[in-house]
Amino acid sequence: MKIAEIQQSGTWESQYGLMYRMEVTLEDNRAGEVNAKKPDAWKVGDEVEIVDAKPNPRGLTKWKLQRPEQKSFGASPDTQRRIDASWSVGQAIALGSRTPEDIESTAIGLLELRDKIASR
Repeated sequence: MKIAEIQQSGTWESQYGLMYRMEVTLEDNRAGEVNAKKPDAWKVGDEVEIVDAKPNPRGLTKWKLQRPEQKSFGASPDTQRRIDASWSVGQAIALGSRTPEDIESTAIGLLELRDKIASR
């Protein structure tokens, strides 16, 4: 869902510092209010998802928005390779491998075994 309109509607002081209140209308004409630490945190055209919606005393629903890419809990491919490598090296050492060559061989074997089992 994309943001169709934004109107700044004031600031307020929170325990986290100055917050900017914005009235946001989505492309499906739903309207809500969001708070942000920066006045330009959200822009017209931004792709968003509503992750929380609560009524507020001002009549607009208070939303918590996030960008779709923020919802992913998975790591980037490069980061995931590093995580996998660290895991396999740690397991190889725990299994008793001591030399760099033995650690590498065991770690690669563990990754291959994991992939083989996961593909079933």
